[in-house]
Amino acid sequence: ALSAGTLSLETGGIYAALDSGELIMDEYAARSEDEAEGTVGAALAKIDAALGGFPRLEYAGQYSAAALSADYGYLNGRGDVSEDEAKEIAAAFLGVDAAELSSGGRSAGSREVYTFSLAEPERHIAVSVPGGVVLTVSGQCSGGEKRTDAEAARQSAEELAADTLGEAFETVSVDERAGIYEFTLAPLLGETLLISDAVRVSIDASTGELCAWDASAFAMNHVPRGDLSPALLVLTETYGGDEALCWEFACSDGEGQRLFVFIDAKMGNERKIELA
Repeated sequence: ALSAGTLSLETGGIYAALDSGELIMDEYAARSEDEAEGTVGAALAKIDAALGGFPRLEYAGQYSAAALSADYGYLNGRGDVSEDEAKEIAAAFLGVDAAELSSGGRSAGSREVYTFSLAEPERHIAVSVPGGVVLTVSGQCSGGEKRTDAEAARQSAEELAADTLGEAFETVSVDERAGIYEFTLAPLLGETLLISDAVRVSIDASTGELCAWDASAFAMNHVPRGDLSPALLVLTETYGGDEALCWEFACSDGEGQRLFVFIDAKMGNERKIELA
């Protein structure tokens, strides 16, 4: 196979030979088994034959084929629920009667969900077909005067996650903005926070009610992992979907923006930086 330097010299020689008249330009895109000697096409064919195969690129980013095609690990092996069962699950989660929900049908694809809507307050909810797990809830918060403090909202968010998913959760971060408390909650395995399995919950600061819920990462990543060393603080996920045991540091950048830096607890190298 040719090196990059050799390839550059070879192609440069073709241009020089063309300029000097040693090679002639044949018809554009003309290729055959019997290229006429003395043509640019023949010279390029020789280089092409010496190149060999192209190297396989290793990409493990968030848009890699593996990341985009990953299944919900937490739901593997769980039996499917019917639409009526999913509606009852959605109604219980929202604290309303099932008759108040409108059905949006069943999605297609490998990550099937039933979707439902509530008119007042406006809510849209998705329940997984396998296992009947509430994956997402979206809707508008009231925007009214703040009447719920952050501690009460945190307790409400953690209790909701524990009751819904049957795990103990701990608040990793909280962001208060525009009358909303936004919590990131991670389940605990011993003394290790499973950051890659985090649930995101938004609580209305005026009414104390749920505005939004996202358990997609939990459903995707929460699988049996065995024993983890209690000396390691968090198990986090890289953008490509790999997991790493890391030390987590809460920091601020030069403009005062809060962020978290994750340092590999085994290798000591930086694995990820996330904005708070």
